[in-house]
Amino acid sequence: MFNTRSAAESIIRFPIEQKEQAAQRDASTLLAREIYQDLATLLADSLNNQPDSDDDVDLYRSHSAILIDGKRGAGKSSVLVNLKLYLEREHPELENQVHILKPVDPTLLEDTDDLFLNVIVAAVIRDKAIARALSYADHKAEAFHHQLQVLGHTLENLQSQRDKYGLDKLRAFMGSHDLMQQVHILFKKALDLVGKKLLVLPIDDVDTSMNRAFENLEVVRRYLTSPFAQPIISGDLSLYHEVTWRDFHSKITKDSRANSGVAVTKAKELATEYQRKVMPLQLRRKMPSTSSYLKRNDIVLCNGRADYFSLHTFWRWIDALLNDRTNCTEEHRLWVSVDTVRELAQLIFSFKNEIPKLHELLVNLKASTWSENILHRLIFMPVGAALSIEQFSDDYQRAQNLSGKSQRETARNRAYAEFLSPRQDVEAPDLTYWHEMILDCKRVLFRHLRHEYSRTAEYLALNADLHFARLMKNPSLDLADLFDIMLFKPQLLSKQTAESFPASKQQFDGTEIMERAPYNWVKELPFNEDFPYTLPEVGFATKTRNSLAFTEETQLLIDLMLHRSFYSENKKANLIYCGRLFEIVIASLVRDLDPQDITHIVARPPFYSLPAIAGTGTNELETAPPEKDIETHYDSAISDLTRQINEWRRSEQIDQQLLSGWLVFNVINRYFNQAWHFNQPLKINQNPAKEDHSYLTDVSRRAYRSLWNAFAMLEKGEIFGMPYIIANVNIGEGESFENSDLYRQNISPFMHRSGNRSFGRETHSYTHALASHPLKALIERVHQHVSEMPSNKLDTSKTPFYASEGRQVTAIIKRHFHIKGRIDDEIGSLAVTKKDLSEILEEGLKNNLGNETFLKSKHFSYLVDHVTEEN
Repeated sequence: MFNTRSAAESIIRFPIEQKEQAAQRDASTLLAREIYQDLATLLADSLNNQPDSDDDVDLYRSHSAILIDGKRGAGKSSVLVNLKLYLEREHPELENQVHILKPVDPTLLEDTDDLFLNVIVAAVIRDKAIARALSYADHKAEAFHHQLQVLGHTLENLQSQRDKYGLDKLRAFMGSHDLMQQVHILFKKALDLVGKKLLVLPIDDVDTSMNRAFENLEVVRRYLTSPFAQPIISGDLSLYHEVTWRDFHSKITKDSRANSGVAVTKAKELATEYQRKVMPLQLRRKMPSTSSYLKRNDIVLCNGRADYFSLHTFWRWIDALLNDRTNCTEEHRLWVSVDTVRELAQLIFSFKNEIPKLHELLVNLKASTWSENILHRLIFMPVGAALSIEQFSDDYQRAQNLSGKSQRETARNRAYAEFLSPRQDVEAPDLTYWHEMILDCKRVLFRHLRHEYSRTAEYLALNADLHFARLMKNPSLDLADLFDIMLFKPQLLSKQTAESFPASKQQFDGTEIMERAPYNWVKELPFNEDFPYTLPEVGFATKTRNSLAFTEETQLLIDLMLHRSFYSENKKANLIYCGRLFEIVIASLVRDLDPQDITHIVARPPFYSLPAIAGTGTNELETAPPEKDIETHYDSAISDLTRQINEWRRSEQIDQQLLSGWLVFNVINRYFNQAWHFNQPLKINQNPAKEDHSYLTDVSRRAYRSLWNAFAMLEKGEIFGMPYIIANVNIGEGESFENSDLYRQNISPFMHRSGNRSFGRETHSYTHALASHPLKALIERVHQHVSEMPSNKLDTSKTPFYASEGRQVTAIIKRHFHIKGRIDDEIGSLAVTKKDLSEILEEGLKNNLGNETFLKSKHFSYLVDHVTEEN
């Protein structure tokens, strides 16, 4: 009967500047094509079932209302408004036989009105085509006007029947009974006017007018049963059910509250049957979910005549902006809530300036095929690697499917060799321009989420991304603020924000930290089994100390690992922590380091340690001294380390990458969760362990390896062209880490080499880069140095050296002589008297610093050697 060409075969265009309006000008922009197609089929069925005459509606009346079911913002109104446009394009033969009125809005019913039928009849009269036909004084117009008068009189009788008595009331009742017939005839007269066979009555959101929702449905049930009219109702079926059963319940229990539970059950049963009658099951259509649109490549973003990439590509771009290189299962990924078409349109509108630029860049890449993860790869990989890795992924997967172990190994090696073979140069966008585009898009998404989703993990992760980018681009900003944002401050998170995290909830006993610090530190901490952050590190209490007898590198590592704090509610000791190693590595992924950056890291409580988190805002903490320049006894070791790190950043092309906050968050959870195994705290109230520098260096090795493995576990997966198969065991104590399951399964795949090229470097893998990090080399050298030292040389009981106390001595000297800059630059010009030394020592005593501490300070020793005789 009509053209059956499927609309789904054509491209659907989604305007990027979609305003908050339902009407579309172009049929190519209509979204829910399957709904339109179903409506066309149902309208054709209605035409086929029409009677030959218009005499008695009782002979043909039926409940045939079509329901478009969907929640608010699902696009139901758009379907009703644009149905005519769709039929004109896809089914013109059908459109010529039906007359579609503009959608009727139940909310237009005035408070003084008591019949929704008034609004429906008014919609017929105000229709432009009908009004135009009525302007011609012919017999059809006269017949319509006559029928309208009859209907009006019938409506008047109906509305006044409650005020009449006797025969007048009986006549009014008969008029009410006749109302359905008069409506039926009016619909037929209207069709005669416009030369059509079926009048389509779209009724938009009957449930919107909550106080009249049930009454409006009653009008549909009673009066819109003519075979010449086809009601199409849009609304939320669950809300209809709620309104209907409550209406029935109020009537059932009007005079009695007995058996209210039974009454509710009965009311719901009646409501279900009522809905089945008014809106038959076979005539119900469910609006597609917004998530189903996001997976479709046949929906293309557009602006005017310009077409861009698909909606699915856009959604993958949003996923890439949020999750970057982090490989994890779907339920653990960040995502933007777009439950409705309205939300989706508003999100796309936010990107209206960025979409054309991104499209142009993608077109210029001239890729022969686009993979699911191409945009994630382009975020951080060189273009050549990003475009080539899909073939590597196919080859690698085929290798994994082979049965023999040697066959798999040979095939995997072949896949690596093919990927690492010289490839044709690809024209890549300017890196600065590309980074700015990525950051612009993140800013847009950040601003979009600010309005309704500022308490979500997605918002916090984007804030971290932009924070890292600011630190990267502005060397003047202090790296001490590296983690000074909400994502890395779990102690400040609200319950609502914590619940928004898609990460696995941690399985731990939060009472573990209760007796390891003063009660007022930990009483308000939010850590429990439902919290998305792992427990902070409580440290390992030890009598191990630093000593000037060690090499500078050894002194540096010991100070990085040790921090004096509480190990019980009221006792302090040196504790081994791993947070400073983590902070140095993350800082080195953000920008070049300065020696002061490391000295300040040494001076602060270790990152994600209990004193750092629980002590926020308290005065019990040992915090970094306020001076900008802190001298140590291992300045040259710090200078060497920072220089090597900065060279490493260029060698591994770290300076060409933007760091992801969500990646860092996931590394934190994996790393500090493992710290409870390789740096297991003593039992509560157990005395500090005896001095053992070998244990300290062993913990530092295991800490670095755990951090290395955490990155590998998060990188390995589809984005790098590998199956998401990882080893998930605790870090071992063995010397040969390269033989462990963690290394072979998680890290080794990134280390494959062919000639002077390596897979990890070609793909900008952090896992590969961490294999050559200067901090790793320093830890290995110190571990070797300590393991080779005689045990008597490791006894520091006679020559203890506390770096924090040494810094306090330096700070006292600087205050005494009013030194603002580096003390080493000005100490040579000082005129020192015995009185100066006496006052400095006196100030030290006030801070519980003994004479031995002063004598071990190189700066105080210099003053002693250069004192004058004058007082």
